[in-house]
Parts: sequence; C-alpha cells; structure tokens
Amino acid sequence: MAEFISEEFKSTAFLKEGKSKAQETFKTNYNLANGLINYIDESLPWNEERSKVTDLRVGLTKTAEVFARLTGKLTQRGFKDFGLEGALRKSIHEVENADFKYDKSDLLMLRRHEKDFFLRKDLKYQTEFNKTLIEFREKVSKTAQPAILDLITNYQKQFAEIVDMETKIGLTANDGLRGELQTVINQVKPQIEKLNRYVDTQSKTAISQSIWFLILIVVIQIISGVALAIYYSNQISKPIKQIKSAVLSLASGNYPDELVVDSTEEIGQTKDGFNQFVKRLQVATNFAETMGKGNLQLHYDDQFSNDVLARALINMQTKLKDADEQKARINWVNKGAAKFNDILKEDNASIEKLGDSILRFLVNYVEANQAALFIRESKERDLLVRISSYAYGKKKFIEQEIEVGQGVIGQAVLEGETIYLTDVPKNYISITSGLGESTPKAILIVPLKIRDQIMGILEIASFSVFEKHKIEFIEQISENIATMLSSRKSIELTNQLLAEAREKTEMLTQQEEEMRQNSEELLATQEEMTRQRQELEAELMELREQIQLQNK
Repeated sequence: MAEFISEEFKSTAFLKEGKSKAQETFKTNYNLANGLINYIDESLPWNEERSKVTDLRVGLTKTAEVFARLTGKLTQRGFKDFGLEGALRKSIHEVENADFKYDKSDLLMLRRHEKDFFLRKDLKYQTEFNKTLIEFREKVSKTAQPAILDLITNYQKQFAEIVDMETKIGLTANDGLRGELQTVINQVKPQIEKLNRYVDTQSKTAISQSIWFLILIVVIQIISGVALAIYYSNQISKPIKQIKSAVLSLASGNYPDELVVDSTEEIGQTKDGFNQFVKRLQVATNFAETMGKGNLQLHYDDQFSNDVLARALINMQTKLKDADEQKARINWVNKGAAKFNDILKEDNASIEKLGDSILRFLVNYVEANQAALFIRESKERDLLVRISSYAYGKKKFIEQEIEVGQGVIGQAVLEGETIYLTDVPKNYISITSGLGESTPKAILIVPLKIRDQIMGILEIASFSVFEKHKIEFIEQISENIATMLSSRKSIELTNQLLAEAREKTEMLTQQEEEMRQNSEELLATQEEMTRQRQELEAELMELREQIQLQNK
C-alpha cells in the first residue's frame, strides 16, 4: 500500500483505467485473510476468543473501506495530465499563453511555490502562493483584460482544489486518509498478534494431545494384540511382535524400520498408521536438524506440511530467516565501514584521488552505477566543485561547478538533508554503457555534513532503488567523508601557509647574502681608496721636498 500511495498511483494505467498491481495484490490478500478468518472462526470453540475474530474481521473490513476511499481520492487528484493536477497544469498554460504583458519572474515564482508544495507537502507554500498571486494580479490588473484575470483566478482555484485534495489524502503518513489507514492498521496488528498467540497455544495443545492420543492408541493396540495373541497366537503373533519391537525402538529414541503392511484388517491399519506417524516424526526431525546446521532454505515435505507440528516448524524457519537477513545486513554494514576506513588511511593521496577511491568503493559496494563527489568552495562565490566522479560520460565533465541553491544538488546544501529521487526526469542525468544511455531509476543526494557545516555533496545514481540499510550506510559514511574533507582542507591550508613562509624565508636569506656580498665589496673598495690615498700623499711629500730643495 505504501508503494501505491507514493508512486504507483502515478502510473498511466491506473490514471486511465483505475487499475493497478497494488490494488490487485490488496484484493487478493484481503480475500485470503477473510478466508483464513472464516476458517479460524469455524475452528474455535464458542467462548470469548470468538470476539477476537469478530474484532479482526471488523478491522479488516475497515482497512478495505479506507483503502478504497484513499484510492478514489488519488484518482481524483491525478498526476501530470490527469485529474486535478492535469487541470492545474492546463490552467497555468492558459495564463502563460494568454496575450498580455507580465513579468515572467512573477509567474516563475508562482510555479516554484506550486512545486515546493508538491515536493514538501507543507501548507505554508499555499500561503506564499496566494500572496504572490495577489501581487501578480494587482500588477497586471491595470492593463490585462477581465478574461485574463479570470484565467488567473481559475489557476488559483485549481491550485486550492488540489491542495484541499492533498490535505484529505494526507500531507504526511499520519494525516488525512493516510493517517486513518495507518491508525486502522495499527489497531488490527495487536488483534492479529493476540489471535496468533491463541492459535499457537491451541496448536501446541493439539500437538501434545495428538501425541498422547497416538501413544494411547499404540498402547491400546499392543494390549489388544496381546489379548488376541492368546486366542490367535498361531496366526498373528509375528505381526504383534513386529509392532511391539517398533514401539519399543521408538520409545528408546530410535526410529524403527518401516513395518510391512500385508493386510487391510485392524493389524494392517495399525501398522500403516504407525508408519505414517514415524514418517511425520522423521520429516520434522530432519527439517529441524537441517535448520540447526544453518540451512534455512529447505522446503518442508508437502505431504506433511499442513499438520500442526509442520506449521510450527515452518513459522520458526521464517523467523530464523528474518533474523539471518538482519544479521547479514549488520555484517554488510560493518564490513563496508571497515573497507571504507582502509580507504581513508591513504594519507598521501590527493583529495581528487581519494575521492575517486571512495566513489569506486561506494558504487561497487552498494551495487550502484554512477557517482560524483562535490566539495564546497566559498572564495568569490559559494560553489560546489566536482572533484571526483565514477562512470560519468565525457559530456558530463562540462559542468564542473554548481552554485549553492541551483538545481537539486545545490538545494541539498541549503536543506542539509538527504534527497532521494525515484522519479528521475529524463534530461536530469544519463548512465552510459556499451549499449547506449539510459535514465537511472533512483538518485541519492547526501550532504557531507560536519557539525551543521556542509562540506560537500555526494551524488549516487542507480538502475535499481536503494534499500533502506544501504541509504543509512551511505549517510553514515558521509560524516566520515565530511570529516576527511575538513581535515584535508585544514592540511592543505597549513601546507600552503608553510610553503609561503618557507618561500619568504628563502627570499630573506638570499637578500641577506646579497647584502653581505655588497658589504664585502664596499669594504674592499674602501681599502683600495685608502691605499691609493696613502700613495698619493707619499708622492705629494716627495714633490714638496723636491720643491724645497730647488728653492734653496
């Protein structure tokens, strides 16, 4: 029912013919449940347990009634070109194609409020829609014809009708007809559990009584056989001894050989009944031993599958399968977490290479087909930059940057919550293979969040829907990816600052060396000038002495 309410009602077959696989399944299960209730009702004694069956029948009828009403409302609501949504789309197209001047941004804002309501099922978007439409009508009322204003009014009316229908259906799983259906189901579940416990108790009692009754029959047969042996000792002593030996063997905990039935009289019937009893015990024992060895896929022998002991063992097998599947999912998550931690230990890898390793691991481990990793950069603009991708076509590498708030990926940053799409538009993304391109069936967009700070976005596309435990696993490791990105950014910033400091240190050292060389050259020049001055002074002294000698 949940799949029908969320997706299957949108199918063209349902919208045109009012038929769907979910409806047929519900009808079949409803008829089976009614038949089972009638069978149980006929089998129960006339006591207080009859009231449980009556309450369960009323609850089942109520469930069918609410589901029928919900189906009718979904048919009225429609999808795309059908029902109320079809009428809404037609009314907005009439406004868009009308011959009058208007600001397209106002109409786009109306469409945005409309889409926000369909996506989030929040009545605040209806308020925003009405407010924006009133402002839009006031803007165009001065120049537009009355017929144009009627088209705008009709658009508002159609939107109000589909909002009212969504409210009746249920904006959440606990509202409207959806909530009423869930309430009825929650009321029926305890009744089913009570009746199941009662039937289980009665079954165990019946098994115990059957065993004692069978033992009593065997004992009676033995006693009768002994009595008859006195009279027919020469004719029936051998069959009696066979039965006795078989009973004693069974009493000692061993299965006796099958008794040979060579007559249709009482002794032959007793042998046949005893053989059937032993076969049932053998089948039940073998089934229990096989399950004990871990084989939960064994099929119970159809010849004995309808007796009470067989039903109890089959029910136990079902519960063990559920427990085994739960254990397998937990082991799957733990194994994936361990492998992912090994990837994060690649300290020397760049963010791009580490991102490639993470995407390759995730796509293969969750059995997806395509993935991309975006990191958030906030230098000049707030952008999401793709640093890694897996299995993307070459043309997808053109769009390397996405502004925050742009598209589904950009919107995921603003909301900070996982977005899971199963109705993927044809032009949104394609998965390329050797056979061509195809639109994925499901897309999972997970914000990489650490302490309410969005570090990036992880986008994964698949040809099949994501199971719940796989989505939870991806959300769990997204925190580790966010921590890794934050750490790597801090390391890169630190390395950048260290490189700049190292470069400045080398520059200062070089300048210091140049200054030292300049100082040594200046000192050598000063020494040369001093030497030349001393030589010049000596020459002057010689000239003075020569002049003095000449004057004398």
